[in-house]
Amino acid sequence: MLPYGNQYNTGISGTSVGEPDKGWTLILYDPNGNPYKTWDDIPDNARGITRTWTIPEDAFKRTWSNIFNAVLYNSIIDYSDTQVVTIDDKELAPPPPSITFSGGGHPGEPVTIIFSGTPNSVSNEPIDHFVAYVKYANGDYIVFQQNVPAIQGTGTLTVTPTFGGTDIIVRAVAVDTYPRTSDFAEHSKHIYHPSGGNKDNTWLYILAGVIGLGALGGVVYYATDNKRRYPPYKPREQPR
Repeated sequence: MLPYGNQYNTGISGTSVGEPDKGWTLILYDPNGNPYKTWDDIPDNARGITRTWTIPEDAFKRTWSNIFNAVLYNSIIDYSDTQVVTIDDKELAPPPPSITFSGGGHPGEPVTIIFSGTPNSVSNEPIDHFVAYVKYANGDYIVFQQNVPAIQGTGTLTVTPTFGGTDIIVRAVAVDTYPRTSDFAEHSKHIYHPSGGNKDNTWLYILAGVIGLGALGGVVYYATDNKRRYPPYKPREQPR
């Protein structure tokens, strides 16, 4: 077992300015979408808040995706989310996939996302599929946790953005036939306004640290910073 942790920044959690602080809740969901661990002691207006979780031996299973979802809530919205992968032996994980784009660039134009993966050099297990997440820069999902079949290590997914003046952000893992899951890869593509402009709305910001791969039996820390932008008080569907 090993500790897993994410770092969060929070703002005001009340329903309107002037109300008492109501705090935040962080829920970790297992790969079946069931609440696995809850932290309800996250304060308002905090920076660098860290909560840790000791990964149990049964967190890695050959019968589920091994992708856990961590979701940060306040009293009225699902504010931010990220994913963590569990694995039995990180030395046997396939490398993160490469992500490239073809086509698109404006709202209504299809964008083809191309995933390419290679087997782990020790296990040589072929890549079976990819798991993809596609969202706008404001956090709204276009695709949430979709399996993309791999044919000779390559898979494709086509999405059609409906908004411009923003990026679409793609995060994905490669899954081999064992199945073991890679760490996350991320790539983005800008979608222009139909008029060619790039005027954005006013956003709230959250900076979330992501730990991408948690291995049983040793400490694995993949830490990156990801800026999430959300319209104020904009409800979003809770990932499950």
